Amino acid sequence: ARFAASSINYNRSKWSGRDNSFYPIRNDAGDVVTKARFCNSGAKNFRLSQEEDTYEGTLQCSSITPIGHAIACPGRINRCKKTTVCESESCPVVYVGHNLIGNEFHWLPPEYLSKWWLENWSHNGTVQDPIEQHLKSLAETWCQSENARKPRDPRKYKELYENCSVPLAHRVDKDLTNIFGDEHVNWSDLYASLPVLRTTVLRDPFSWLVSKFFWHYHQTDYNQNHNITCSDIETATARMDYRNVSMKDPGIGWVSRYSMSYIAHLCGEECLIRWKNGMIGLPELEHQSEQNLRHAFAVVGLLNETDSYYSMISTRIQYIDTSLNQNVSGSKHSTGKSDAVLQCQSLYQDPTFQKKLLSASDEFAALDRLIKVGISVNRFQQEELNACNAG
Repeated sequence: ARFAASSINYNRSKWSGRDNSFYPIRNDAGDVVTKARFCNSGAKNFRLSQEEDTYEGTLQCSSITPIGHAIACPGRINRCKKTTVCESESCPVVYVGHNLIGNEFHWLPPEYLSKWWLENWSHNGTVQDPIEQHLKSLAETWCQSENARKPRDPRKYKELYENCSVPLAHRVDKDLTNIFGDEHVNWSDLYASLPVLRTTVLRDPFSWLVSKFFWHYHQTDYNQNHNITCSDIETATARMDYRNVSMKDPGIGWVSRYSMSYIAHLCGEECLIRWKNGMIGLPELEHQSEQNLRHAFAVVGLLNETDSYYSMISTRIQYIDTSLNQNVSGSKHSTGKSDAVLQCQSLYQDPTFQKKLLSASDEFAALDRLIKVGISVNRFQQEELNACNAG
């Protein structure tokens, strides 16, 4: 809500609605040269199986590289007004959603991605760059076997998935790994080099677990058939192969599954697919997530310091003015204040219980370390931005 309201001409009865608001992108002389537009949850998520339940909806993708996702699994920003501005070498869109890092590869314009690739990664010379050729196909004939252009809607994408997306993903992934190394490569440098300004807000992992538990516990009928409690560490951290198990059900191993879901958001869509394919494990996910936190986010905020976060946004991203329309706020996602909730919140702040939980779940311990990294990044960014303001 605060991002939507941090724009010129904001005039909505509901923050997620539509109006003629925009974000003024100015040149060095202060003149508005481009108007960026707001978009809320308009991009589909891409997973190994389209049956996975996600907020924005799910499409299937088999690629194990970020570039493979861009080329073999193209998407669009839907349900957002005036997104035609995102059809050239620039893409002035302020996008918010529940998507994993890297989702932007699906909907950034081909010209934008081609320019980025040529300026940062292209292996120019006497040998033709295969990735450059693949990126050109996004604006030309995307699928040679079907003589088809890039699909512009989910229905057409699903029709072409097996005959076009799957073989194309294999070719692009092979070409990319020939350049960078085998499938275990860490793609954080690629994410960091993409000229987009990403932000994220991190939360104390113990407090987050309690909210996550009760949110999904009451959103599903699981609690009608199972007596799962937040205090049962053995059940919460039970070892199991949950690569193909829902990340949302508050059942056996819920702490480890929720933690992996959080880590995946910091690691990337291709990262999640490689893990589900058994190509990488928790150490690789944690390492790429850590590098993404350190280098791929323009602003890392903390939920308990939201005022500071909004101030950092306005300082780092000059066309987003978070001082505007401060009366606008989003709907509450509170866990509530029932006795059960309060008891769990108290328990999860107990140092002895925290230590036991961290020892019982490798996944949650990895998430805890990543949140600590995020806090250190936040402190560094605050110092950097304060120095800019002082200068």
